[in-house]
Amino acid sequence: WTCVAGTIGGCNGKDKFWTGTYCCAEKPMHCVGGLSSACQGHGSVFTGTKCCLPPPTTCVAGSMNGCDGKNQLWTGTYCCVDGAQQCYPSAASDCKGPYTSFTGSQCCVPEDFKCWYGSNCEQQGASRAGVNCCSQQM
Repeated sequence: WTCVAGTIGGCNGKDKFWTGTYCCAEKPMHCVGGLSSACQGHGSVFTGTKCCLPPPTTCVAGSMNGCDGKNQLWTGTYCCVDGAQQCYPSAASDCKGPYTSFTGSQCCVPEDFKCWYGSNCEQQGASRAGVNCCSQQM
C-alpha cells in the first residue's frame, strides 16, 4: 500500500481507500502533485491532491506542451517519465539521441547511462542531454 495526502472525494474509486487522513493506493506508487484532469493513463491513481504512478518512474519539472512523449505523463504539475532516469536542465534542441525524453525544461536519460560535460555528443555515439553527453555503459 501507498498512503499519501488526498481528499475524501478524490480518493473514491477502484484500488484506493480513505483512512480519514490519507488516501491509500493498493500498490507501491510514486506520488507527486497533480490535477485530476491531467492524472490519466500510465497506471496512474489520483488521490485528490497527488498523482501516483507505478514505479519505476521519474517525475521532474516540465511543461504540459513539452511533456508529450509516449513514455511520459503530465500530472498537471510535473512531467513523469517511465523508468529510473537522470535529468538535466535543457532546451528541446539540446535533448537529442536514443533514449532521451524532453519534459519541457529538462532532458532525461536512463539512470544507468554515463554522462559527462561535453560537446559533439553525436560524433562520440552519445546522446545530448543539456550540456552533457550521455551513453550506455558497456
